Amino acid sequence: MSALGFQGRPLVWIDCEMTGLNPETDRIIEIAVLITNGNLDLVDKAGCQYVVKTDKHVLDK
Repeated sequence: MSALGFQGRPLVWIDCEMTGLNPETDRIIEIAVLITNGNLDLVDKAGCQYVVKTDKHVLDK
């Protein structure tokens, strides 16, 4: 078993694209998710990706 106890267990990887890093003023505009097994091999090569509907004025900032 690894030091963190992840060996052999699936992992979910989440990537968020944001307009900035301030949670008060910035927004998430895209989210992608991948799942790997304990050996870090992709379980589903397609994964999933979502674009969050965002007003143009937010993107223009």
